[in-house]
Amino acid sequence: MKLYMDPVQVSKMLHRMRTGISELRDALTIQIQENAQLQEENMQLRNKPTDAKERIIVMQPETIRKEPDFKMPVDEWNTRHFIHYYMKLYKKKYGNVRNFNTNEYKANPVRMKAFWHSHSISREDYKKFIDWLFKNVFNDQFVPLFGHIVSAPMLDKWKTTRKSRTNTSLKTLQKAVDKQNQQTDEAIKELVNFLEETEL
Repeated sequence: MKLYMDPVQVSKMLHRMRTGISELRDALTIQIQENAQLQEENMQLRNKPTDAKERIIVMQPETIRKEPDFKMPVDEWNTRHFIHYYMKLYKKKYGNVRNFNTNEYKANPVRMKAFWHSHSISREDYKKFIDWLFKNVFNDQFVPLFGHIVSAPMLDKWKTTRKSRTNTSLKTLQKAVDKQNQQTDEAIKELVNFLEETEL
């Protein structure tokens, strides 16, 4: 028995995947450019003459793991602020520390920037979205993954909730998330492989 696949649906799915890969590559390019600029600034700082009254602190790659200044206005937060904000809420809700490995620290900011770009979401709304997830969605049975805070189905649910009180079961929502993750899995794998070969 042959399975029939609608060519139109297949074409749409391939288009979404190609679009997702393109957006991830664009965000990665921006990340690499920003990193190159930081490296250049660090070299300038290292080579700048100093005296006893002037101490220059050079940013090291490990600083991405350090908690940022949350006193800054939310609309000035960068990806590191939101990643650590996610980690703070995770620890507060579950009592455990949520850390990431080296590849995740490289890939997550790129995924987050691509998500912002795709959905044209402001920093303030993105923070509200994360707050809503931890308050209304995540629980002992539905433990958050990083992919949930860069999930289009989750964002759509949040937008719907803001307009009405229509409730969608978590199982249905999770299926939508799983479907999207399946569609973008190859793109993420390609991104991580590329990041492993690229020194950020």
